[in-house]
This record gives sequence, C-alpha cells and structure tokens, in this order.
Amino acid sequence: MVQGSEAVNKLFEPLRENRGLLALGCLLVQTTPHRSYLLPPLDMKLSNGAVARAIMRGKSDYLFMKIYLGSDHRGFQLKEKIAKWLFERKYEFEDMGADHLDPDDDYTVYAEKVASLVGSHYAEASRDKNEHVFGILLCGSGVGVDVVANKFDGVRASIGKSFAQVKAGRNDDDMNVLVIAADFTKEIEAKEMVKAFLETKFSGKSRFEKRLEDISRIEQNN
Repeated sequence: MVQGSEAVNKLFEPLRENRGLLALGCLLVQTTPHRSYLLPPLDMKLSNGAVARAIMRGKSDYLFMKIYLGSDHRGFQLKEKIAKWLFERKYEFEDMGADHLDPDDDYTVYAEKVASLVGSHYAEASRDKNEHVFGILLCGSGVGVDVVANKFDGVRASIGKSFAQVKAGRNDDDMNVLVIAADFTKEIEAKEMVKAFLETKFSGKSRFEKRLEDISRIEQNN
C-alpha cells in the first residue's frame, strides 16, 4: 500500500511527461487529446495495483461519474468545444468520436457507441448506485442520435432545449443521455445545458421512481 504524492507521482511520471497534468489535489491524466481521467486526491491511500489498473483500463475505480461524448460531422465542432469545456472543469470523459471531421460519416455509429455504454451500465443489477454514467450526443437536428440512443434498454435520452428543461429532465426523469441539436444550438446554450445535465441530481421521489420502473417493465416486454 502506498500513500501520498511521491509514490503516485512516480507511477504517473511517464504520463506527466506526455500530456499528464497535475490538478489541484487530484491527478488529471490526459492520455490523448480527447480522453482525460481524474484520480482522487494524492493523500488518499492507493495500492500500486489499483493505480496501475486505473491507467490500463482508461478509467478510475474511484470516480462517481463518467461521461461518454459522441457526434457526427454536423455536431463535430460543437462537440470539440464541449470536450474542451469538460476537460477544463476536470470531468472524467471519453470522446467516442468522431475524432476528425468527416462529411460522410453517420450519426448512427457514434450514437450506438455512446448509448451501448450508458445502457449496459444501468442494466447491471449489481452496479454501485453512487456511480453515474452519462452520455452526450450531438447531430444536426438531434433527432437521429436521439432515436438511436433510445433503442437501448436503460437509456433515457432527450433533446435538450434549455437549461431549465434539461434540469427538469434530470430531476424528474433521471435522464442519462443529453442530446444536443448542433444546427439549432449556440455554444453558450449547449454549455448551459451540459452544466444542468451534469450538476442536477435525480430527485428520487416515489412517483418518479414508479415511472422509471414502468419504463423498465416496458423495455423488458418489448
């Protein structure tokens, strides 16, 4: 068992030299320009094996939130801005593509990648209720990726229209995938919706829980 920054810094020295960054009280590791991972404060006790596994898996076992980001060519520029915004605010996220602007790509590819990861997390009966996995998807109208995402059990995707609407979607419906219509959304509006999406907790009120149970039952029977 190792404790403190010296041992952890030694483990991460190669990454620090290659896009590794030390954040306030935490270790922020940027393994590629579009993937960043935030490890807990360096005074937390961690085993060498646990830290190494966090690097190898591309995630940290000690985080409570993971975000998957995806977009086709029509939402690509806005996605890049959102990715930068998430990185600056030290969120753990993974960009599932597109990794470059391709006018001929299809939104279905990226929507499937993100939605499958979000859906599989919430489908696990033994999952930690304190661990949250979210998706953010973009395309031109938002409709295409929204349709694809909601084909996956456990996914509750919705097109965001405003800060207040997204906040209500998280509070009342436990929305876990935010869809942004890139052709109809300004950058400031997108950031406000992302902020509401990530910072608003599901209220857990009994009537809302019942509705989520109804949705799960409908998914199982169709």
